[in-house]
Amino acid sequence: MKTALSICLVFSITIETGSCLVCQKCNDLIGRNCTEPSNETCASSVKSCLTNLVATKIGGKFYEFVTKFCATNPILCHMTYNVSNGIESYNVAKCCGGDLCNNGSITLPPINRTENGVQCPGCFAKAENCTPTQNIKCRGPQTKCYTFSGGIYNGTQFERWSHQGCTTENVCGHRAPTYPETLLQDGYTLTCSDPKP
Repeated sequence: MKTALSICLVFSITIETGSCLVCQKCNDLIGRNCTEPSNETCASSVKSCLTNLVATKIGGKFYEFVTKFCATNPILCHMTYNVSNGIESYNVAKCCGGDLCNNGSITLPPINRTENGVQCPGCFAKAENCTPTQNIKCRGPQTKCYTFSGGIYNGTQFERWSHQGCTTENVCGHRAPTYPETLLQDGYTLTCSDPKP
């Protein structure tokens, strides 16, 4: 009886271990392709692999970076948005199911940069708070004004930033998890408001 129980226990552990999803993992801060990817075995509760692309437009140039890992929080799969605050930033999240399904690259979809008539106060500073110095003309799907303050991981440490500007509405409906699932430090604040007529 004890032998049969041991065999059943080993068999159930093998089944459980074998059912865990395997995702590609990388953190490439200088491009959209992973130069040194590795494989990560997800917790048994994780059902999706994530690829996340961030593109920031400063002046006329785009800077991109990509992260890939197990989608430990379902909210991560819904974090496709864009913001404008004097600098434009675009985030594209893509989740998939199946071992190593996130081993390819993703690109930004066509960007709607048409002014939509909405304006929000805008500022951007490496500080606790910033004072709006301009009105940002919102573009495409950006229909909300936002204010952010908090730490952002720069690859080696957290830096305190604050900014205000235009954003897409889905930023207001999902509170992003913090580091290491995103670059945000615990304790950040993000509020949204309707633009003033």
